[in-house]
Amino acid sequence: MFKEFSTFQKAPEKMSNSKELMLDEAKYVNGFVIEAEAGELLAYTTCFLPISLG
Repeated sequence: MFKEFSTFQKAPEKMSNSKELMLDEAKYVNGFVIEAEAGELLAYTTCFLPISLG
């Protein structure tokens, strides 16, 4: 999903993600998913809180 979003934003070289990064930034991100009964991902949404870098 991140790859598709970065391509849409025309900046795939600027997009990176890892489990460690996600855990570190979890306090800034909220999200929800909708799954089918079989566990198939149907939709997702995320919302980001502003991050001040100084």
